[in-house]
Formats: sequence, structure tokens, C-alpha cells
Amino acid sequence: MQDLNSENSEKTRACIYDIQLPEERHGEIVKRVEECESLVKTYGGKVIHKTIQRRHHAATRTFIGHHKLESLVALACEEKANLIILNRELKPGQIYNIEFYLEKNKLQKQIRIWDRLDLIIAIFSRHAKSSEAKLQLELAKIEHFGPRIYGMGEELSQQSAGIGTRGIGETNTEIMKRHIAKRKKLLRKKIEKLQSIKKANRDRRLKMGFKIVSIIGYTNAGKSQLFQSLTNKNNVVVRNELFATLDTKIAHLFLPNTKPSQTVVLCDTIGFIRDLPTNLIDSFHSTLEETIKSDLLLHVVDISENDFSAKIKEVEKVLKILGCDHVPRFFIFNKIDKLSSEDFINSFQASKMLSGYNYVFVSAKTGENIVQLREKITFWFFGGQVEKSEENPSPFLRENYENH
Repeated sequence: MQDLNSENSEKTRACIYDIQLPEERHGEIVKRVEECESLVKTYGGKVIHKTIQRRHHAATRTFIGHHKLESLVALACEEKANLIILNRELKPGQIYNIEFYLEKNKLQKQIRIWDRLDLIIAIFSRHAKSSEAKLQLELAKIEHFGPRIYGMGEELSQQSAGIGTRGIGETNTEIMKRHIAKRKKLLRKKIEKLQSIKKANRDRRLKMGFKIVSIIGYTNAGKSQLFQSLTNKNNVVVRNELFATLDTKIAHLFLPNTKPSQTVVLCDTIGFIRDLPTNLIDSFHSTLEETIKSDLLLHVVDISENDFSAKIKEVEKVLKILGCDHVPRFFIFNKIDKLSSEDFINSFQASKMLSGYNYVFVSAKTGENIVQLREKITFWFFGGQVEKSEENPSPFLRENYENH
């Protein structure tokens, strides 16, 4: 099994490969590949080649097929690439077969092959700072890599076992499974302990009558910069890269003309992404729990991107998985400083489809309309409420998001 941190990311030269199935649109796959390229850059690497192949279905043994694997590895060698990224979440057996091919051809030290989740986990490894984030990351790694280890043991078993005997691989697999199960249990216990502390703090805030607002959105939509603008916290690190935030940040939300008893707490948490792997959601559930327990969500959208509507859809899908799609939310259309006048008008027309929701156009970077956003939040909690989304969903959201 390849080590995700075995090489300096600054020296990483990557080839990205993806497939287009009959039911998929080419434009959607192009966006997936572009996003993968952004992930590689966030990791610190450089993409030197991108390939999209039309296939009726993924190959059972290697995902891409033996001949395509050969040509892709040959291309990587020719271009002096040391990383091939298969831009999907592969099955453990597929990863094992690919690594076996590399080992057979004595290329395992020259080229690494990752799936999409390998890349995301490698980025998470660089950004995890708190004890909780590191524990959750280790749990995610075990969930992802564990089945691959079982596959290695089973392969050894088939090679070593005779008739009526137990192979060494089978024994090793059992030992691995016990060790991994024990480690997972310990990690969950440690996470639960930290979670209980967070719950006690949350219960204390609720007892004092504090309102909880969480910032959510697609990764790199500008959530941390909005958090900084709304809390007047200048020590918040704002980086133009994916998954810069893995830990929940909590601070007092400054609102004008409110009484000391009318306190609102703002939370900034992990960003979402297309097809966010389920085991990552499960592993980081305690971090995402602040979102579930919120009174109001601020869904930050990078309005300067052409596919912002598709990214809204992806975030709404994750909210549904988390069971908090019923929580009232404002749509915060961010980065208006990047828009031309015509773009702004078109975006505003699109937002008219969000009737039944509160929305604000802002620039967290320049501070434009931040005062207006504060006023809307104040009015929501302390000056009357607009209609909640679950009571009066907009036709746009109902048609495009709620049934997915």
C-alpha cells in the first residue's frame, strides 16, 4: 500500500484520468477533472496531463482496463510524472490490482496511483491541526485503507494455503482486522470524549439563550473570509485553496443594536465538495454536528463561478445526508467584487428563483453589503422572521435539489 505522504508534494507531477459513462454529461466530467486539478494544486503538486475516456462501464479489476493502465503508466514515465490520479473512488481490489501491476513491472517506487479520496485525505493530512481533526482524519484513513489491507492478506492466503491448511495470509488478515477494529474503537472513544466536551459547551450556550449560526458552503467559496468579516476576527487564516478549514471555529457574531442577552454565536466548519465520500462525512461527523444543531445556516456561494448552481446542489445533498436540510438558511452570494455589471445582473436574475429564502450579495473580501447581512440576521432572530424554507420551499430548489 502506497504512503500518501511518502514524497514532497512540491515535487509531485500528476496525471489525472477520469471516465465518462453513457449516462454522464461531458461538461460535468470536465468540471470534475478541473476540480481535481485544483485539489492537486492545493496539495502542492503540478498537473502535467489530463485524460477523459468514454467507457460503457468501469473495468472490474483495474477500473480503467489493463491496456489503458499500460498506456497511462507509459505516458507517466515519458512525462516524468510520479503520480497518477484516478478521479473516482475505487474499490479496494482495484487499487490492489493496480499496485500489483506496478510492483510486477518494478515501478512502485517511481509512480504512485491514487484515487480521488486518497488525494483528499492527503490534503486533509496537511490541514488537520486540532486533536479532534487529527483523530477524525486517522479514522477516515483506516476506513479507507483497511479493506485494501484485507485484500493483501487474502491474496497471500490464496498463494500460501494448501489443501486443508490455513495460509499465512489468512492468519495475517485476521490479525490485521483485529488490530484495525481495536484502533477504530479507541479512536471513536477519544472522539466521543471530545464530542462530549463540545456538547457541554453547546448546551451551556443554549441555556444562556445564545443563538447558533453556522457558515456552510462549497469548499473555497469564501466561508473563512466571511467568518472573519462578521466576527471582526483578524487572526482567522484565509487561504485561496480547497479544504483550508478542517476544524470548527466559533466566535461571537457582532450584530448592531442588540442587547447583551441577544447573543449570536457564529461557527465556521469544513467545506463540501462534489461527491463528498460517505466515510469522510462519517469520520468528521462530530465536526459537522455544529451545523446540524444550528438555528440558522449561512450558505456561502461563490457567485463568480459559472457552475455555482451545481455547487449549491452538491451542498444541499450533503445537508440532506446530515439530516439538517430542514434548518432555515440564508444564501450568501459571495465574491461580487469579481463580477462585471452584466454578470451581476444575470446572477441577480438567477437568484430570483430562490423565492422563499433570504439572500444577500456580498464581498467578504471588500466588506460590501456585510452591514446589510448583519441587519438581516438581526431581524431574523430579534425583529420577526421571514418564511422558513421548509414551510415555503422555492420551486427552483424543489425541482433541482430536494428530490436528489
